[in-house]
Amino acid sequence: MSKLYRGTVQEDKEGNLFIELPPEILNSLGWIEGDELEWEGTEVYDDDGEFKGAVIYKKTENKP
Repeated sequence: MSKLYRGTVQEDKEGNLFIELPPEILNSLGWIEGDELEWEGTEVYDDDGEFKGAVIYKKTENKP
């Protein structure tokens, strides 16, 4: 079973985009502050209709 989380993409002073991930997500995935993550944009459909989303994963040496 998948969970759907909503967040807002933010921008820092240098123009870097980021999102804040809830501790629940970090703990369940074993991610810690400083891990390098990648994301890919996607369309997500829920009960309210379609919206833009992202798939986020931890960057590994094998993944470009």
